[in-house]
Order: sequence, then structure tokens, then C-alpha cells
Amino acid sequence: MLRCFKETLPIQCVQKKAEKIIPSEEDFVRANCSSFGDEIGSVTNHITAMYDVASTYAAGTEERDTLEYRIICGQQYQQNSIDKAKGIICQNMPKRWYSRHDAQKSDSPLDAAIVADHKPYFMIYRYPDERRQYNAFLKRCQFDCVWKFGVSLETLLKKDVRTADEENYVYWFRRNCPVSLGNCTMNRLCRNVEFKLLSIKNQWKAKGDSFNYAIYRSQNVSYTALQFATVKKILMNYEAEMKNVPSYAKAFHLDDAGVSEYRAALTQLAIEELYCNCPNPDVLCNIILDGTCSGGGSSSMAWALCGDVMIRNLLKRNGGKITYLIQDDSGDIEYKGQLFRRETCAAEEDDIGTNHE
Repeated sequence: MLRCFKETLPIQCVQKKAEKIIPSEEDFVRANCSSFGDEIGSVTNHITAMYDVASTYAAGTEERDTLEYRIICGQQYQQNSIDKAKGIICQNMPKRWYSRHDAQKSDSPLDAAIVADHKPYFMIYRYPDERRQYNAFLKRCQFDCVWKFGVSLETLLKKDVRTADEENYVYWFRRNCPVSLGNCTMNRLCRNVEFKLLSIKNQWKAKGDSFNYAIYRSQNVSYTALQFATVKKILMNYEAEMKNVPSYAKAFHLDDAGVSEYRAALTQLAIEELYCNCPNPDVLCNIILDGTCSGGGSSSMAWALCGDVMIRNLLKRNGGKITYLIQDDSGDIEYKGQLFRRETCAAEEDDIGTNHE
């Protein structure tokens, strides 16, 4: 970010003044109404999109210079949007700057070439709808690319030499993509973070593939095929309900706290149903582990439904002892600039609460 930072002259936006009055309650209401649906956010997004479009042109070109001028002017349009709350009539940002339809109606071919009509790629992490549209579009194009050219979309985009059909496909892919894929600073930072996260996920996946979840299992217990089938059906219903939580939350306008409460309620109902059909905690734990973790599956569901039993089993295998870290300036473990040391203590089984009482 420091490398991309450049010093520029300050921008002085002319702030318009409204007529001075002693405001009444009616004036405050009018000001609030004028602020509803204001364009401050959308104007800011248009300016941000221009940065991404500008990154596709070399410095000193007409396209780059024009976009940089529009970005500077955008600061004034932001100020205009703020002034509208005061009841001042201000000029809006020209639509041909961010609307392809209006840019194509313009007499200047330059307007259509540099129109900033899509949010930059990194904004998929800010706007869920943009992310869903992008993922759906990418999925279609990945399938389409393999069917048409016999290579993955990623491979096609990285090719230095393309045929005319491939070049045409790449052009329309970028043109129709719900977000712009330029090399602005934030897009590059976003891709770097994604690459690092993917590397970490692959490392953890490799560790997970080699992890033996048998250490969580209860010893000297067995179950029948009928018990497994009964529990497996409950697990499948629970998994389907948890996947449906986002749709439920959207339909009933739940906030984060409401979503958490709803997830907890579904989990508690599933636990009660599981123990009604399989009262033995050790048997149930083994069935859940075999039903969720076999074949490299995730253990998150098992932790939610029988985590207390899994911890008891881990304690038994470790002689009932727990090792944890405490801060100590003379410790040998460093984390976030602080030193820690290991501490071991005996844990009683009663210290672990149950999630099915």
C-alpha cells in the first residue's frame, strides 16, 4: 500500500450554504426526509469503480487522465450529495460516467470505453448480493469454458496467446462479469489474501485428511445398524435445517443475535431427539462421529451435538490432565508479542458440563 501511495494536491470542494433559519421541528423532519436514500454511498462506489477501471490503462493515456479527473470531480459530487440534506439543489454526477446505457448514447467513444458500471471485485466481501451474483456467474463460465475450449477458465485467462474465439470469450467474460476484475490496489490486496488463505486451508485439509478422529471415540462400546440408520436420519435432517438458516433469517429479518439463537435452538432440539432414540452417550458419540467424520468429513457437527462426550474421551486418554497456556514473562512460547508457558492440572469429569441435560 505504501508503494502505491502517491502525493497529490489537496482538493477543495466548494460547500454550498443554505439560507440561515431558526429550524423548527418541521425543518428537521424535512432534512431527515431529504437524507433518506441519499446518493453519498453510491457516488463513493462510482468513484471506487473508476479507480479499478483506471488501473487497466497506462499512466499518461487519455483514458487514464480522464478517469483521474473524474475521480477528483467525484469528491465534489460527494459534497453535493451531503448538501442535498440541507435542501440545496446540487448537480448530480453525469450518468454517462457510470451507466453503460448512457455512455453509449454519448457522442464520445471515450465515455463508452471508460464507463465505470461495475463495482470492483473486492466489494464482493462487502455486498452479499454481489458475491452471490459473481459466484453464480463464475460457476456458469467455468462449465461453459471447459465445454467450449477444453480448458478451465483460470487456464484460459492466464494464456498469453489465444485464438480469436478465445479472445472474444475473454472479452465478453470481463464485460458481463458482475464485478470489475482490474488491478486496482484493493483488488490486488484481496487476491493476495485469498491466495494466502487458500494455502492455509490446503495445509489444514492435508492435516485433516491424516487426522484420526478415533481419539474422540468412546471405548468398549458398539452399536447396531438400526441405531446407526436412525441417528443418521436425524443428522441429515439437522444438517438440512442448518443449511436453511440463512434463508429463514432473511425471510424473518433476523439480526445476528437472532440467527445465533435460532441455530442454538435447532441444535438443542436435535440433541434431545438424538438422546430420545439413543440414550447411551458413548454409543451416540461413536455413531455421530462415524456418521459425520468418516471419509474426511467435518467434525463441527459432532462437536455441536456431543462435544462434552468427546472431551471426556480425550481426558481419559490423557490421564485426566489438561495442559493449557498462561502468560509468563519467562515463558518459552511467544504469541503476539507476549510470552507464555505450559501449565498442567488434573480435571475432574464433573467439571465438564453436558449439553443434553
